[in-house]
Amino acid sequence: MRASAEMIFYADEIEELFEVLEKGYQSNGNIVNLGLICNFDLGLRGGELCALK
Repeated sequence: MRASAEMIFYADEIEELFEVLEKGYQSNGNIVNLGLICNFDLGLRGGELCALK
């Protein structure tokens, strides 16, 4: 596990964020929510995520 000083989000925050993003996708079908989940899983930078689109 990485030191907390190196982490931007803690594991529990990421889980909570995933729940919110999944609910957002289910409620309105906006694929941006899925892209953000993918971004966290893959550890992409913003430009790399945009290039995937």
